[in-house]
Amino acid sequence: MSVQSTALGRVRSLPSSLLVGVVIVAVVVVVGAAAPLLAPYSPTKLHLLDALQGPSLAHPFGTDALGRDLLSRVVYGARYELSVIVPVIVLVTVVGVPLGMVAGYRRGWTDRSISFVSDSVLTFPAMVLAVVLVAIFGSGYLSLVVTITITQVPQMVRYARGFTGGVAAAEYLLAAKASGTRALGTLARHVLPNIAGSVVVVASLFASEALLVITALGFLGIGVQPPTPEWGTMLSEGRQDFTTSPQVMLFPGLAIAVLILGFNLLGDGLRDVVDKRNN
Repeated sequence: MSVQSTALGRVRSLPSSLLVGVVIVAVVVVVGAAAPLLAPYSPTKLHLLDALQGPSLAHPFGTDALGRDLLSRVVYGARYELSVIVPVIVLVTVVGVPLGMVAGYRRGWTDRSISFVSDSVLTFPAMVLAVVLVAIFGSGYLSLVVTITITQVPQMVRYARGFTGGVAAAEYLLAAKASGTRALGTLARHVLPNIAGSVVVVASLFASEALLVITALGFLGIGVQPPTPEWGTMLSEGRQDFTTSPQVMLFPGLAIAVLILGFNLLGDGLRDVVDKRNN
């Protein structure tokens, strides 16, 4: 009983934004993972006679201009969005954090070289760079993952460099240097554990940026191509019918807003936890 009370007390001490964010993201993850079980219809099968129906018991979210069930497409859309976001965040972290740590720790020409490349990429707005890269690589799944990763890595490099610079003067790092520990060992054993919490916060916030880029490219018609159920593409497809059938844009738009809210609340809550521990 005491163990349960302690665990419950710890949960209650967490920021409310963190709890809400975890719930929202967890629900979307479960929906995406269980899409074949939750979707009442095929997300791509056409039923032209049922086109642009409003919400009903048969179609809770209504149907689009081709008679496809919107609930099924929104549910499968969650799976697709997460299938892009997750590898993007992993790649951004795996590539950006080590580069930023090396730049923040070694300083000198190493720092200047890495910072020059990352800052040069950051001079381009993320969406403009994404559009250019999609034009070069194409709009396939792999190309989309690579494109969004390239737009996000320089930001992670900058953050990781700043986090590393904040602990570079710590006594334990100076002692490690004095003892002859190699830079790689120092970074892995001392720097990374101390900045890991901050990196997780940034990564959770990058997830919402990645979602915005994915859906924006889909809305512009240069991202995921039909009939793949992707929320941004669904918004684009529903523009011409919005005045008479608002559900075609309402539900995918709400899905995007809710997931972005979840990622942002998750990041804000994690930041509060990390700040509290650091203080």
